[in-house]
Formats: sequence, C-alpha cells, structure tokens
Amino acid sequence: MYKIDDIGSTYLSLPPNLQDVNNQCYCYALDRQMEKFKKLAYSLTIWSDLDNVDPKYYDYMAMCIRAPYYRSEYTDEQKLNLIKTAIMSYRYAGTKKAVDQLLNIIFSEARFISWDEYKGIPYHFRVQASDVLTEDSTALFNNLLKKVKAARSIMDALQAAREYGDYMYVGGCLKTEAKSAAIKEEGINVKV
Repeated sequence: MYKIDDIGSTYLSLPPNLQDVNNQCYCYALDRQMEKFKKLAYSLTIWSDLDNVDPKYYDYMAMCIRAPYYRSEYTDEQKLNLIKTAIMSYRYAGTKKAVDQLLNIIFSEARFISWDEYKGIPYHFRVQASDVLTEDSTALFNNLLKKVKAARSIMDALQAAREYGDYMYVGGCLKTEAKSAAIKEEGINVKV
C-alpha cells in the first residue's frame, strides 16, 4: 500500500503500458508536489487541533469567531479556553446544554428549569441560582443568554436561593409581559 506522499507511488500505480520515461518524470514531479502539499496541509490544521496551535495566532482566531469577552491581555491558557468555549457555545447555541454551560460559567450553582417541569407555557423556562445576584452578574447573564438561547425561548423568571444556618432565603424576579411591562419581585423567608 502506497501513501500519497511516497516518491514513486504515482508511477508504480500506472498500468504497465503507460510506464515509460516521460510518465516517470511527470509522476516524480507530481509526487514531489504532493509531498509539499501534505506538509502544508499539516500547518493548516488549526480548528481541529487547537491544542497545537501557535499562541501567537490566538488573537486572530478569536477575532475570526468573535469570541465574547476575549482580551489580548489574558494568558495563553485563558485565551485558548475562551476560544474553545466560544466554539462550543456556537456549536450548542439554541439548546439546553448551551444555557447550562452559560449558567455554570456565570453562577456558582444554577439550574435550568424547563417549562414542562413547572407546568408552564411551551418554550418558556426558569433559572434557579444559589448565588448572590449582583447587577453585574445579572446583566452579564442576560446579555449572554440572548446569544445562547433559542430565539423562540422565553425566560419566565430568575430565582435566587441562599441557605444560612436554619434559614433559607429565597428571592425571585418574575418577568411578565403586559402593556406596561411590569416586573414583580417577591422575597420569602422560610424556616427549615
């Protein structure tokens, strides 16, 4: 079995009636070009082998795929992780897995609750986070959620719960869309 870059393999694959000096010279030149092409093809393998890419190309790659929250000041390891995360989020965009990954990045503990788990309207969902909701993390989550979730999906609520000793503090924000687009907030203290 011959490999594509073996010198002389093209000539030996010709039928005997075509094996003459002219064809041998032509096949030799073709084999040399195929050898160069194979070496060039190895250097072009980028997206399928990110771990072996030269770090000087990370900025260009991030620009090509529009990696969110990528900064040139980060370390090479952080840059590579952001590029991989961006590729994975584009791959799973519009699915539950993409929203789950986003939740795990932004909040320490969070859970995606589908509409069928709380008997809601189809294509709606809720998010339950066991973290302190700050304005920054909530705004970051909402901006990224628009890019990651399916276009037809609607977030009904973002709930936060925190346990301290014998008490569980629960807070929630319910977004309702009416003519006045009101936002209802409720806080409940429950003794465990």
